[in-house]
Amino acid sequence: MVLALVVVPIMAIVKLGGVDVTFDMLRSVNLKLLNVFKGKDIMVIVPLLAWGLGYFGQRHIIVYFMTIRYLGQLNMAGRIEMGWIFLF
Repeated sequence: MVLALVVVPIMAIVKLGGVDVTFDMLRSVNLKLLNVFKGKDIMVIVPLLAWGLGYFGQRHIIVYFMTIRYLGQLNMAGRIEMGWIFLF
């Protein structure tokens, strides 16, 4: 899945003729495609941010940290978890 999320946009940009051409095509279709928050009010932006920050409260994440037996494992678990969060 990660590979597809990385490869497909790269292939599309190459196929269209480059980054500038791709952005020009997007602008010609709809300018809103280039600005995620344009035209959105605070009642839309705050829930989107809350959804992302709420990731830490998901049950499988909490269980993952609850299974740590030694304090030394906490640092590694935190690094792995933050890596996955930033990746996805």
